[in-house]
Amino acid sequence: MVYYKSNTKSNTAQCPTGGEPMPISISTGRKMQMFLLDLLYPNRCPCCNCSISWRKYLCEACRQEVTAEPADAFCPFCGKLLRDCFCGTGLSYDRAAILTEYTGAARAGVLSMKSAASLHFGRFCGNVLGQRIAEDAVLSGYDLVVPVPMQPRKQRKRCCNPAAVFAREIAAVTRIPYRQDILHDNGTGKTTFLRRYVQYLVAQGHSVCILENDFGAVNVDAMLLQDLIGE
Repeated sequence: MVYYKSNTKSNTAQCPTGGEPMPISISTGRKMQMFLLDLLYPNRCPCCNCSISWRKYLCEACRQEVTAEPADAFCPFCGKLLRDCFCGTGLSYDRAAILTEYTGAARAGVLSMKSAASLHFGRFCGNVLGQRIAEDAVLSGYDLVVPVPMQPRKQRKRCCNPAAVFAREIAAVTRIPYRQDILHDNGTGKTTFLRRYVQYLVAQGHSVCILENDFGAVNVDAMLLQDLIGE
């Protein structure tokens, strides 16, 4: 479970396997930015829009909802809750790290990024996912964190690439190098260029982790990229 200490200046996340809480990493520069922005635009929860402290990414109620399921409640291969696991159908990844289902507060948080209202949801989730990845012997051994790019038109409209927000936070926590200059959207379908670049990176000897920000496309991509998974 992930939680905030209200009486301190830093946010903390409980280790998903138990034990002492781990800090939600917020750099000094980020804290200064959040403080100054709060003076002009008071901080609000990206999931429910309630007023929150400038130090927080989410309100307590939404934080509890987003982190209600522990890490071991999800299948580490297909990414579904264990009760919905479909690994038996042959659709699975080498490894997956999941924080929450795309519903309720989580869905509202994702939509807040797509509408350019706030990046806090992505920063919060990236931090927590980064901690879970750092504790996973398989995922922590990957060579690069590379976000799937967006079409320039869509990125201008949203003012950011949500996948890149998640990826930067994950890279900062895990200390796995972050690269955004490897994948480029050339106007073809997302899965088409994913296949091309995954094939290229695998040929270079890299282990590849694909970060998706579109929940509805995950299962489709898993099916269409099935022949590349495990290479």
